[in-house]
Amino acid sequence: MGRAKPMKLPNEQRTEYSEWKPSETQDTAALRAMSPMPETLAPALQAQFDRGQEQSRQRWNSAYGSGLPDVTRRAMQGQEQRGLTQDYGAALSQSAFDANQANYARRMGLAEMTLGRPLATYTSGFTSAPTESIWKSILGGASNVAGGYLAGRGRS
Repeated sequence: MGRAKPMKLPNEQRTEYSEWKPSETQDTAALRAMSPMPETLAPALQAQFDRGQEQSRQRWNSAYGSGLPDVTRRAMQGQEQRGLTQDYGAALSQSAFDANQANYARRMGLAEMTLGRPLATYTSGFTSAPTESIWKSILGGASNVAGGYLAGRGRS
């Protein structure tokens, strides 16, 4: 019966990296040259909002709306104007959010393009885990005993 190999004690592992830095390319230069202030759709949204307000004023102040009492007409026009203002605010908010998301994606792309990469590594020592499992040594010893017992039975 052979002796079980002693387990190697864990040891500290030391790893050294050298880093590769990418060179400046036209892509990274173009991304860096972009404005840090995100562009929104504010001018286009403002024009759309102005058109909507003007159409609302024309609709409520036309001669065809004279059948309504003045108080009712003003209340309904005010309600429509508030709805237009709310829609405008929501569209501006969504536009700013989308512009910030695009700016974030641009900055993440730039960071990934200019991120250093580990080039060569040097590792010394053992890992912090034992090189041989204790269960492997126990089961290996048990199989040696069982194999010796069965081999001894076969002779007699």
